[in-house]
Parts: sequence; structure tokens; C-alpha cells
Amino acid sequence: MRADISFGVLLVTCTLTAATAFSAEPPPVEAYGKLPFMTGARMSPDGTMVAAIVPSAGGHTAVAVHHLDGKPPTVIPADNYIPDWIRWKRDNRLVAAVHRTARARSLAVINVESRLVALNPDGFHNVEIGRGRDWRFHHRGHDQLEHDVVDMLPGDPNHILVAHDIMNGIDIERVDVDTGASNIVEYPKLDMGDWVTDRTGLARIGTTTYRTTQITYTRNAAGGDFQKIDATDANFGTPLYPISFSADPNIAYVQAASTSGYWGLVEYDVAKHALGRTIVNYPDRDVEIVTRDRQLIGYIAPGDRPIPPGNTTSNRSTTPCRIR
Repeated sequence: MRADISFGVLLVTCTLTAATAFSAEPPPVEAYGKLPFMTGARMSPDGTMVAAIVPSAGGHTAVAVHHLDGKPPTVIPADNYIPDWIRWKRDNRLVAAVHRTARARSLAVINVESRLVALNPDGFHNVEIGRGRDWRFHHRGHDQLEHDVVDMLPGDPNHILVAHDIMNGIDIERVDVDTGASNIVEYPKLDMGDWVTDRTGLARIGTTTYRTTQITYTRNAAGGDFQKIDATDANFGTPLYPISFSADPNIAYVQAASTSGYWGLVEYDVAKHALGRTIVNYPDRDVEIVTRDRQLIGYIAPGDRPIPPGNTTSNRSTTPCRIR
């Protein structure tokens, strides 16, 4: 309840700020070049802190943890990295994705490297998730991109699932957010990536692309072999786009083209290998879904966007329709 009340206050504050902005004089040109005051804000599970990405000295950004009891915020510099997002794993542990521009080890080129870091809200006990996980990194060092969190595992306070592109495909590793230690729980297969797990953390859906064809595979709740359920040439059709699983382990949420040709939100029965109930579709637009930590939580219906003050266009709501 505490978290809901605090979030409600935050929404009201943002709404009032937006209303003021519409009625005030246009800001100076310099304002458009400034970094935002705060982005990617996330409230701790116990509702006592808010972590966000904030500007820091020299035009850089840092992670700040704001204490709602009035204590001064804790600002955690990211050194040579730029924070992309931050999430709470539990009340005293955060996971952040960061990136930097660096020279590739084996090539004379500059590229972007991404990493995952786990840390405490006070900025201590930082662990770079991925360093020295197993024998691969004694020979090859870091991969370029190491920020693909497949599942935050909300029922497990100590681990998350992370996908890594290794020599023969994309695996899934269970990573300890306190030590960085990991073990492979899903070995690469069929060149699949873009994994979707069910609510037990089991990888149930994977996709791969061959030339211009997107191929989707699923398997049942007991594990076992994957079976191909869809193969669509992206130049001539719209493939299924898996999102997440419902509380029913046999039902996944997917986006699929409706008869109008626009994306609709549909249930997919993994056991029957068939599309099921259509949750929502529109004849003249795609359904705009809302996800959080790779889980579908709702969709935004037409007219549900906030309307600036003075605009007489009606709008029914500013709250996404929730998915149960």
C-alpha cells in the first residue's frame, strides 16, 4: 500500500508539472540541450526508496537512490559507463545495465559495449555480472553485449536469468546478483534467441531468423523438445511476436496480425499450438502494449493518452487497461 500511495503522488506531481509546462512561456533554447532531471525511476519493493538515472558532473549520468524518509539521496557514479536502466531485485539490491564506447579487443574499431552491474542502494558491494563466469572468459574476455535480462525471477531474491551470445548460439544463465556466479540453465539450440520464459522461469518460447524468415518455437511446461509453430517471411507477412506468459502455463500472450492487418493482442495455447482468445484489436491501428520487466501488464486503448490543458478533445482515461 505504501508503494501505491507514493506512486500516486508521483503521478499527480507529474500531471501538475505537465499542466504548468503547457501554460508557461516556451523554455529557452538551452533547456533543450540539458539532460533530464530524472529518468527510469523505479521504486523499491518496500516503498522506501526510488532509484533513477540523473545528471552528474561533466555532462555524465549517474544512479541516484532517493530516500522517501527525507534523508539525502545517495549518488552512485558510473565511472566510464553510461547507465541505461536500473531495477530493484530486492529492497537492498539493484541491477543496472550500463554501456560505454570502447575499442574492440581484436579489431581496430570503436564499438559499444554493454554490461550488467549489481549493487547495494548505498553504492557498495558492486559486482559486474559476467566477469570470469567460466572458462570462456579466460580465453575470450567479455562479449560485446552483456545486458540481456531474460527474467528478473521475482520469486527468487538472489538470481536473475541472463542471455549470452556464445560461440555456438545464445544460452541462458542463472546469475547470482550477490556474487556474479552463474550456471547455464539453457544451452544454445536451433540458433534461437529472444527467449520468453513462463512464470516459473523456464524458457518456453524462442525465435530465430533465417534470411528474411522469422521462425518461432515453443515447448510444453514440462520442458522437452521445442517445436516450430510459425515461420513467416517478414517481407510478405507479419509473424507472431511472443510477449510473455499468463498465470496459466499453457497460455502465452502474443501480438499477431488481425484481419485488418494491424497488430492485435492474442492468447496463444502452447499445448494446442493454436491461437486462442483475442484480447483486443482495432480496425485502424496497432494495439500499443505495456510491459514491465518483459511481462505484459496491459495495453493503451485509443484516446487514453493525456490531453494538454485547454484541448477540448475528450479522453476516457490515462490508465492502461490491465491484463489479468
